[in-house]
Amino acid sequence: MPVNWFSSSNPNSRYKSQGFTLIELMVALLLFGILFSATFQIFNQVADAESRSRESYAQRLDLEKAINLLKQDLLAMVRRPFKDQYGDSVPAFSLNNGQRFEFVRNHVPALGSENVSDLGHIEYLFNKGRLIRKHWMHLDLDSASPFDEQILLEGLVTFEIQVVDEQKREHIEWPSGKGVNLKSMPEMFLVKFQTSDGREFNLAIPGLGE
Repeated sequence: MPVNWFSSSNPNSRYKSQGFTLIELMVALLLFGILFSATFQIFNQVADAESRSRESYAQRLDLEKAINLLKQDLLAMVRRPFKDQYGDSVPAFSLNNGQRFEFVRNHVPALGSENVSDLGHIEYLFNKGRLIRKHWMHLDLDSASPFDEQILLEGLVTFEIQVVDEQKREHIEWPSGKGVNLKSMPEMFLVKFQTSDGREFNLAIPGLGE
């Protein structure tokens, strides 16, 4: 009697009809693992790109705020010497090594404040990659004068401010020359700095002049 290989009585046929073989399962698991790994890598790349985008946007905002505040401070500067905490007279604007400068500016006193001048003392300092701003509401200082300190920018590679006098000469120290005039002011401020991502910024801000 001939054997019917396609009948349900064939034991091999019954084995195959019960499901996948072990090799087929292993191949399926391998493919699933490859797909999962690829999907996970794509997800991580998208998440990293989104994180970098948010960080870049926040850095741009910080840069814009710092530049705008620096411009506002210098444009509101007044020709008014003041006294430091030791009682010594300080020029209306002074610059040290192109990285620290201080001056007097107009500001609006807080509502309800008493004995506060409409002039304030501002100091900028570049130190260890950070641009720091200090603000005293009182003009003449003493050892107990309170001040606000704010880190405007971090991670700077370089920062320098130069001033231009009436002869168009550039300086990193001010006042310059002999016979210092405490009320002397630069004609122009040139601000240069570089961020950690290699971007360079150059600002030209008008001064009050001599």
